[in-house]
Amino acid sequence: TMPEDYKAINWINENIERKSVILEANSDSYSDYQRISVFTGHTTVLGWYTHEWLWRGDTDVLNERAADISDIYTSNDIKKVDELINKYKIEYIYVGELEYDKYGSIDELFLESLGEKVYESSSSSVLDRKTYIIKLN
Repeated sequence: TMPEDYKAINWINENIERKSVILEANSDSYSDYQRISVFTGHTTVLGWYTHEWLWRGDTDVLNERAADISDIYTSNDIKKVDELINKYKIEYIYVGELEYDKYGSIDELFLESLGEKVYESSSSSVLDRKTYIIKLN
């Protein structure tokens, strides 16, 4: 994973109770995605897509969850995002390089309006991309 993810993962392991649900970008199995849930043991909304599909035997739920994750990262509709956060009992939102890569422009101020930024590291190789964690209200 990226160095900023490594630092954030260490911070999570030291500071966030293990039962918490942390939102992160999802993708296919054996990729760098799901690095937060893999290296911290925290629950996330959707794990590796193919792995989940093999266990569940159906992709309908997976496609719905993937769309919901995308909506949380890309929407500015507070009502919709709040409903999705409550639906999955999300307590933290993680934003790092892979989230930017997958979802493009992420509205940091909007995400901050949902809670409190509890972690930030701005030494990304791309100047306008920061790794941060929002603790939701």
